[in-house]
Amino acid sequence: MRDVAVLGVGMTKFGKFMDKSLKDLGRAACWDAIRDSGIDPNAIESAYVANAIGGVITGQTMVAGEVILREVGITGIPVVNCENACASGSTALREAWMAIRAGYYDTAIVLGVEKEYAKDSQKTVEAIGNLPHPTVQKFAVITVAVVGASRRFLSQITRHQNEVKFMSASLQYSNYAGQADFAIPYEIITATAAVRELYLKSCHEGMGCYEKLCAEGIGHDAAGYATPQGLRNVLVISATPYQWKHIIGQRVCRRNTDETRIVLLKIWQELYTLSPVLFAPDFTGPFCQQDKCLEGKMTCGNMLKADMTPGDILKTDYPALLEGGGA
Repeated sequence: MRDVAVLGVGMTKFGKFMDKSLKDLGRAACWDAIRDSGIDPNAIESAYVANAIGGVITGQTMVAGEVILREVGITGIPVVNCENACASGSTALREAWMAIRAGYYDTAIVLGVEKEYAKDSQKTVEAIGNLPHPTVQKFAVITVAVVGASRRFLSQITRHQNEVKFMSASLQYSNYAGQADFAIPYEIITATAAVRELYLKSCHEGMGCYEKLCAEGIGHDAAGYATPQGLRNVLVISATPYQWKHIIGQRVCRRNTDETRIVLLKIWQELYTLSPVLFAPDFTGPFCQQDKCLEGKMTCGNMLKADMTPGDILKTDYPALLEGGGA
């Protein structure tokens, strides 16, 4: 074994170079490194070229190294193309180091080149969405305001704590006397008028107790224990795209409660409009849409079709919401 040295380096600027190809970026970096090293390009005996998703975006999915090095004028030597996601560059460097240290070659050139932007932004998003790990999808935050969901919904959705932040209107600091409104469950929306009246009567009775307790000098926080589960609230949720997809996939499954499904389907609908590629059903929907149900004996047995959008699911499962009422 022998020592290995890095003789020269070269790097292009980071940026959105829409007018430059993978070959252009790679060629520039190679020539900078060759000039910095001071060696003759003809002395290079092997090459190791790293790339992850540039090929998917540009269409150069094979022999990227050979194509780029041909532009540099380096041909007729062994070229190893390395794809190892975010570790592609370090993998290429390691392979070159091992080959030289073992005595197979005296000189090698190592190139890491990537292009994640193209004129077709949909193709860029699709490539990022298809990566085997979600790191890139954790760089941004999407904030959604949910207005009118029940306290029951709040208790369920706030179980998601990983990379998610919640801000809610708390009864501890709010006075709902005389201005309370209530979320009406879908099953009650579609029931008879008598059932809806019974439900709302119960809600108003709970608020009546709350107001009486406040009148007796009890604080809003303690009196709030008498308020109904259907009391509407405001909830602000901030999460990364990756976590939104996780929450939606978990909560729009037909095994969940109606309100949870409806709220998350409406959020998904907004995100799907924002990016139909990143939040497509096969990336975002429940397990039954992405592959198969993983609930085993707990499965609902009523799988969603793979191509159903959030709007399609709302129309199919909750038609009364679109019709404006129930029986």
